[in-house]
Amino acid sequence: IQEGQTVLTHGMSRVVASILLKAAETKHFDIIFLEGRPDAAGSKAAKAYASHSSSIPTTVVLDAAVGHVMERVDVVLVGAEAIVENGGFVNKMGTYALAACAQAHGKPLYVAAESLKFSRLYPLNQRDLPDLGNSPISFVDTTSSSSSMKQKGNNQDQSSLLESIDLPESVTIDNPPCDFTPASFIN
Repeated sequence: IQEGQTVLTHGMSRVVASILLKAAETKHFDIIFLEGRPDAAGSKAAKAYASHSSSIPTTVVLDAAVGHVMERVDVVLVGAEAIVENGGFVNKMGTYALAACAQAHGKPLYVAAESLKFSRLYPLNQRDLPDLGNSPISFVDTTSSSSSMKQKGNNQDQSSLLESIDLPESVTIDNPPCDFTPASFIN
């Protein structure tokens, strides 16, 4: 991490946190977090960094906005759930799309993980990952609550105003927790 850079990260990794906080001791840089649905890991991480004594400037963007912010990014740094035998890695869902976007924009992507994360898996694609199940997820319309709050001048907790989207039982929800990113995306 160099002086004045903008670092993009995804998820909440202890190893990534230690690297960023160590770098902040001698360098000034910004961090952009992807929000990290469905568990808001990026938002939680941003909150932790913003309240840390290092005072690293932090921004949170929607996961789907990765292409929009990538042109402002100098380097992408992510953690890993597992480093697999073919050189790729498994991480929070959305990391593969993030890596593809970084590569398309010519931005370097680095993976930081402990050696205990090395795994005997040899996936070639997403279907080769073990079935990790679906994480529970709810869908809300975040645009309706913010506009109604502005119109009413309401100071009520925004989360209590979110309009839930109830999907019919005929709609399948596919929300695996992790995806596989091939080694060709890693600098």
